[in-house]
Amino acid sequence: MKTPLFLFPGLACNERLFTTQKFGLDNMLNVIVPAWIRPTSRDQIDTFALRWAEYLWETYYSENALPENRLDASLGCYVGGHCFGGMVAPFVGEYLDKKGVRVHGCFRFASADSRSDIPSKWRILGRMLNFFPDGAWLTIKAFCYFRLNYTGKIPTSQAKTELYQQVVESPVRRGFHVVRMLYSWNGEMKRSYNFPLLCIRGAKDTVIPPNPYAQGDIIVLPHAGHGMMVTQGAKLNDLIRNFVVANT
Repeated sequence: MKTPLFLFPGLACNERLFTTQKFGLDNMLNVIVPAWIRPTSRDQIDTFALRWAEYLWETYYSENALPENRLDASLGCYVGGHCFGGMVAPFVGEYLDKKGVRVHGCFRFASADSRSDIPSKWRILGRMLNFFPDGAWLTIKAFCYFRLNYTGKIPTSQAKTELYQQVVESPVRRGFHVVRMLYSWNGEMKRSYNFPLLCIRGAKDTVIPPNPYAQGDIIVLPHAGHGMMVTQGAKLNDLIRNFVVANT
């Protein structure tokens, strides 16, 4: 059996974000994209991550797991995620580790260590737009829908088209709550875990710019933006493979 790699999507995205990983890493890892759970008005990043971790445990490791879903805890696992998913992943890894599932490593793509990693203009904009019905995410979805359907050749790349499509498909209320969690985040990632972390950021990322003090081992991809899972998927697969081999 292959060791599972749980990958958590960012706030705008679904499992298609990790298509390159699901197929490109199939020879060495069992890539699983957990289904989104519904955020509530009381959630902060840590409490939401804990609920997602509990869902993961119940779905894949507990005695209540369906036979077709049940995983062998003795294999351990890897965790990771993009943007918001990368903020959730270390919390999930810590929870699984305490449950006896050894976490071999955590991958954090285009993800923040604290609220200060997110430029103030985006945090202010998110807070302002969330005053409106359905908040910032409805505005962003409407913008992406317009770009996809009424601007001819824009967006010009297949990667950008795919990202815009996932934004359009994402639930408005889920996006509303995740945006709220991001701009109201008062904590930060812990500085020590029982598993290694690999933080990968893009030099052209304007949403979460590179930070030389990011937690864990840091790699900055010179040509990557925030959508690196789509635009740099093959390169990220190489980095994941190298990390897995080095930590086996």
